[in-house]
Amino acid sequence: MKKKAWLIICLIGLTAMMAACGKEDSHQVEIEFFQTKSEAIPTFRKLIAKFQEEHPDIKVIESYPPDAETVLRTRVFKRQMPEVIGIGGSYLFSELIGAEQLKNFDHTDLAAKSQEGYVQILKDVGLTEHLYGLPFVANASGVLYNQDLFKDHQVKVPETWDEFIAAAETFQKLKIDPFYFTIKDAWTTLGAMNPIVANTQGTDFFEKRRNQEITFVEGYDEAADKLAQLFPFIQKNGYGQGYADGNLAFANGKSAMYLQGIWAIPEIKKANPEVNIGVFAMPVNNDPTNNRLVSGVDLMLAQSAEITNKKKEEAADQLIKFLYQEENVSLYLEEQDAIPAIKGMAIQNKNLLPLSPYIQNNQVVDFADHLIPSGVAFDAQVQTYVINQDKAAFLTTMDREWTKVMNRKE
Repeated sequence: MKKKAWLIICLIGLTAMMAACGKEDSHQVEIEFFQTKSEAIPTFRKLIAKFQEEHPDIKVIESYPPDAETVLRTRVFKRQMPEVIGIGGSYLFSELIGAEQLKNFDHTDLAAKSQEGYVQILKDVGLTEHLYGLPFVANASGVLYNQDLFKDHQVKVPETWDEFIAAAETFQKLKIDPFYFTIKDAWTTLGAMNPIVANTQGTDFFEKRRNQEITFVEGYDEAADKLAQLFPFIQKNGYGQGYADGNLAFANGKSAMYLQGIWAIPEIKKANPEVNIGVFAMPVNNDPTNNRLVSGVDLMLAQSAEITNKKKEEAADQLIKFLYQEENVSLYLEEQDAIPAIKGMAIQNKNLLPLSPYIQNNQVVDFADHLIPSGVAFDAQVQTYVINQDKAAFLTTMDREWTKVMNRKE
């Protein structure tokens, strides 16, 4: 009898423990973290795991879908916005603002920690005076170069456009491909075009274009001519090579330079950890003081404006504050070779240090394709121009497609 009573007591105790566990789980707040940068998935998995250790009362559902921007657009339409979103400072950002989907971060402590240059870039992209996303890390599109090849052949890092072309001609004479082009993938042609237009179109081109005060035929004429000066340096079979081919080739010393963003560095190092990569801003003008670095917000942290549950909103706030802590940003910088967008944080990758003066002096300008509607297909237009080399067709097509997209908005 005593044995049976003891068994009943144990069962009651076990039932109480299970109920308590269930009760604890029911108090756990669930939020979703949706992130569009596929290269950063392993890093964010580490950060989210760390966050959940520190916040056992919050369960974070991680969403990293393929073609994430398209998925997010669909979810906006369905009114199913994730609580916390990590996206780039692209045209999608302005679309989310237009749909009134994002929280306003004006006057918050985190906004005050953000570098002014990148805050302004986000406002420019969003066509707003308000801050609807916190710049987390930045990237840059410049010229990656093989430091060993430059040193072995006594070629100095160019500071002007003429020196840039002269360096390319020097390597070509040495039977070394000056650049490795990856024209098969349309978006990679912007690695050359974005820095060129950023330094030739003027500071108010897009405002004027929206107001129909200027055309691409007028504003991009010089840029198209300068891009054409690079055509003679396209390597053999260059039209059939893609991004993965370019990363592998540059890693193995197949070219002196690579017109790509710093986001390619981790991929290149995977192929050859010993490659000695340097980077410099493309010197588009012959007056070095007029050259600016193309640098945009590679990843921002945004929050849904439609969270109606107070606990979910507080949990989303905590996740964003956690990710914005310097030690967590540092982990991201270390693994992703990015540029910090937070005040007081220095570039950690020594190879990126030549870019620091541009950032510190606010000599940065955003990627042109961040300001051009996706419907214009800027990358495809540039790719076509590189292939057929018909400048007039390129520029008139840009104007025609821009007008089509703008007319659809009205």
